[in-house]
Amino acid sequence: MPKIYVKPAPGLDVPDTDKGGVLPPEGRFVDDHIYWLRRIETGEVVISEPPEQAAEEQSPAINPRRK
Repeated sequence: MPKIYVKPAPGLDVPDTDKGGVLPPEGRFVDDHIYWLRRIETGEVVISEPPEQAAEEQSPAINPRRK
């Protein structure tokens, strides 16, 4: 499933149904799922650019030996 990087809107605690608890203030990658799309639509979360480290962790590893 495609992923999107989201952050909670300022001052809001948004339930994180995937990991439990609340979405961290710095945000994280989540599945492009109706739950998150509705949170975006209502303004509870915003789509954001991931920090450099998070983007690297999300990228699939490239295996140079595999053809």
